[in-house]
Amino acid sequence: MTRILIIGGKGFVGKHFMRCFQHMKDIEIHIGTRKVKAKNEVLISFDNPSEVYKTISNFHMVINTSKWPIDKRKISDVFNQILKKGGIWLETTADYEKCRAFIFSRTRT
Repeated sequence: MTRILIIGGKGFVGKHFMRCFQHMKDIEIHIGTRKVKAKNEVLISFDNPSEVYKTISNFHMVINTSKWPIDKRKISDVFNQILKKGGIWLETTADYEKCRAFIFSRTRT
């Protein structure tokens, strides 16, 4: 069973991803949210990066459809840990230039 976490799965873009995956067999979909209200929802708060990483490390793929936090350092630790361990992070941010600059600055050696 492939476990997918869609952060921001209740929003406009997130709902489209939910529809894409909901009819596929062997896929378990969860929504990452700040307010857990349903069984398939998990708490995601970038104010606590170590807790976020613990939560998302249980998933095979993370799709982020939410807005990035103003303080990009809150997400950088989580993002880097996922990539170092070979995880999949699909970013769908509307703020392409800031996201691109942030990711590129972290992947240069």
